[in-house]
Amino acid sequence: MTDHLIEEVLAWWYQDDGHLNIQNCLMRKIILSTDSFTTEENEWLVQLLYDKFLLRFSIDAQNRLLLNDQSQIMHFLNLVAPHLQPCMNRKAVKLPPLKMIATRTTVYLP
Repeated sequence: MTDHLIEEVLAWWYQDDGHLNIQNCLMRKIILSTDSFTTEENEWLVQLLYDKFLLRFSIDAQNRLLLNDQSQIMHFLNLVAPHLQPCMNRKAVKLPPLKMIATRTTVYLP
């Protein structure tokens, strides 16, 4: 079974039973619903997601999978982005283009 959990399957799960929580323009958490799973099944799933994708999910009080670290959220979204359907754009994050950083390295001291 573990061979079948690939990025595309993760994307379908996220599109169907996932939620991206954004507050004050910051991504706060991703929730994957696991309503019919037992706590033991969720613990196994948390370990599987870490082993396969290096994602550090936890289990919240409602027995759902929770990802609340900014770098982990970005990693997750990068994994699923190529597989998201256009009608699910609300679950993708469009980052503004990066501003160019000055390349000048000379420092003048008085």
